[in-house]
Amino acid sequence: MKLNDTLTVGEKALKVTRLISYEPDKRGDFYSFSPRVMMHLDDLAAAGVVQPGSRVHYAYQFRGDENALAEFKAWLQPNLNPSQKILDIQRDRPELGSALQRAERYLGLASVVVTLIAGVAIAMATRRYSERHFNATALLRCLGCTQTEIVRLYAAQFLVLGLVVSAAGCALGWLAQYGLFQLLKNLLPETLANPGGLAVVYGLATGLAILWGFALPPLLRLQGVPPLRVLRRELEPCPAAAGWSTAWRQP
Repeated sequence: MKLNDTLTVGEKALKVTRLISYEPDKRGDFYSFSPRVMMHLDDLAAAGVVQPGSRVHYAYQFRGDENALAEFKAWLQPNLNPSQKILDIQRDRPELGSALQRAERYLGLASVVVTLIAGVAIAMATRRYSERHFNATALLRCLGCTQTEIVRLYAAQFLVLGLVVSAAGCALGWLAQYGLFQLLKNLLPETLANPGGLAVVYGLATGLAILWGFALPPLLRLQGVPPLRVLRRELEPCPAAAGWSTAWRQP
């Protein structure tokens, strides 16, 4: 079968105008191996292939936002008659749905592991950073800086660093996704969902949350650096709990 050939379907002679090489929604059952013809609905009555007793299936496909589709499904489900049903990837293709569920669980677990590893690395780097700034912090204490001002100073530096690094990570992730889609564009649909602004906000929020969650405890050690460390370098910062207890006991 080639382009511009004539194909007779029932009582209607049709001209082949396109050859379909790939069907994204093609089922993987036994009937999918048989030849398929896609014709206009207006030519169906003229072909005369639908007769009394014929078994015909009508399928409507809907696409759109995930929330909008969920609301439409919830509205449509009670209005269906016994001969109608809603098919999604879970009911129509259970093997594909289970594979996607396993992939989602794997990606979720991988994300948690990567987050923990990144958090441990941030905590170790911040601890080393705070230890290197014990002497500078003691000098600032001698110049009149309070513990709160010292914590604010270093916290502001980490905040700027977190924003820059999180923004760079979001940009790198977008470029990696774009490059992967360009590399596999022959195997993927023509239209794919683009990352929106909400994904960038989630990325920035996640990066800052991981940074503060793992960097703040080592950073708080700087507020316990005694001013006397300028003269006696062997003095270590007081633990935060001890500082709170001393402050609580003061009259």
